[in-house]
Amino acid sequence: MPLSASTGRENLFSPAGVFPQISSRTAGDILRKAIPPVGLTDTLLDALRWMEKNKCFTLPVVQSVEVTRPRQVLKGILDCRTIFRVIGYHFSRPAAACREIFQKPLFQIMQPVSGAITPHSPLGDAMDYMIRRKRDLVPVIGDGGFLGVITIGDILDEFIGRKLICNAFFEMDNLKLSLKQMYLQELERRPPHASQWLPLMLTPPVRFRQDQILNKAIAEFRKEDRYLLPVYDATEHWIGTLSRLDMVRALLRISGQDTAEACQKGYHTMTLDQGIGDTCGIISIRDTVHDAAEQIRMNNLCGLSVLSEEQFLCGFITPCSLLPALAGGCLLVSFFNEKESLQINRQTEAGQ
Repeated sequence: MPLSASTGRENLFSPAGVFPQISSRTAGDILRKAIPPVGLTDTLLDALRWMEKNKCFTLPVVQSVEVTRPRQVLKGILDCRTIFRVIGYHFSRPAAACREIFQKPLFQIMQPVSGAITPHSPLGDAMDYMIRRKRDLVPVIGDGGFLGVITIGDILDEFIGRKLICNAFFEMDNLKLSLKQMYLQELERRPPHASQWLPLMLTPPVRFRQDQILNKAIAEFRKEDRYLLPVYDATEHWIGTLSRLDMVRALLRISGQDTAEACQKGYHTMTLDQGIGDTCGIISIRDTVHDAAEQIRMNNLCGLSVLSEEQFLCGFITPCSLLPALAGGCLLVSFFNEKESLQINRQTEAGQ
């Protein structure tokens, strides 16, 4: 039987509450197979290549069976955090282990399935699953097998592309608010379940220097709430943002080394500025919530770096943080620049 996406807990996104406009929309309405699953005997290297190709950091792992008819059965889930943990362990061992890990079959690495939805589940269940488990997709099962996945991109297409946004806490015109205005509103008004949403977006990331070794960032990305990391030069000037997908690409480059020794050396010598890619965009704090969602949706980005009026990095937006923001107007931007946040607060107080 299918596992509930929110077993034992109230769904954050009851179709009768937050999403009355899409109460008739179900997972089956937007189900697609844009991200095919990987198999039990596929290797870690296969999974990294599949993540890079599909720009995702979670993969369903299935087993093909033939009883009365061919079908796929969902057996597990593989995400970047699991991969980074396994990689970190093996690269701390002798060089031979570094090369071997890339050929390890996924059934030895994957996590058990912790939840899924059916084609008849409302879209709110899919969003609930993604936010609670901090995943970028949810598996869909039914008719005795694995049917496909729904990604955050699918949700954004449904809401932004089809203009189905319904906000139970703010008027729809507030999608035109700038990120700064949204942030200021949230200082005064919190939606229900805010305590369940905010920890994902308020944990301040650590600051990395461009000359630090890549394995330090990979270790940081093993933490549950790390999606993006800022990189600074020696003068504390922001030079770029690293995503989990950047780490996947870096590991693919490392795996292509000719020898196990070169593979291990690459892991322990590649610097962060060598890992910064094009997986993150840039947006101004003056831009709107809709602008952020549209930029992520159209360019399939891992996130956005938010710049202040003075062009300082002041926060991040991730696809996952957009889900509760679109649903209930909760805090959208992960502000971590203390000076910028204090300045915004003082301006608010002065205007009152």
